[in-house]
Amino acid sequence: MKKVIIESPFAGDVKKNIEYARKCMRDSLLRGEAPLASHLLYTQDGILDDTKKI
Repeated sequence: MKKVIIESPFAGDVKKNIEYARKCMRDSLLRGEAPLASHLLYTQDGILDDTKKI
């Protein structure tokens, strides 16, 4: 499988942008690729919080 990095907008209309990224992931899978959209993983509740400083 060809590895593919999915980069897409996230900020702004977050709901719409997540839907778009999911469609990109599905398209990639249907092409026989192995997609990764890290921005979808790291922005889920309980993973990263941009409002907190380290």
